[in-house]
Amino acid sequence: MPIPGRVDGNSRRMTVRVNVSSDAGEYREMVFEVDTASDMELALPIQDIVELGLEQAGNIDYRSNGTSHDMPRYVAYVEWHDGHIPVYVVETDRPAYVGMGLIWDSYLSAYLFPNGAVTVSRMVHWDDIKREAEEE
Repeated sequence: MPIPGRVDGNSRRMTVRVNVSSDAGEYREMVFEVDTASDMELALPIQDIVELGLEQAGNIDYRSNGTSHDMPRYVAYVEWHDGHIPVYVVETDRPAYVGMGLIWDSYLSAYLFPNGAVTVSRMVHWDDIKREAEEE
């Protein structure tokens, strides 16, 4: 099932709606900006991390704008391409965003005009098609 989103007409940023949970239980739908320059999976403001009750899973060496610093890393679960998967979350002081760490190996499409549709779909690989044909 594709992950839906929109292009914000004011900021011209792509956003997607992703269901997030602290324990693969009850999910909360959240809106994330798409940041193709980030290799992180998810980034959330600290108040969202606290509200979701995410547990810290160590630290990560985070590099930004030529500097490096240690920052906490948390674990969340997301509904992603018909499955529930664990992802790492880092803190951000800007709006929540999804980075290439999560959308990698997906097909991202966007109609780039105000309120245009954004979709993240599961990438189908030749190996998957071949395996499914062999299983039939």
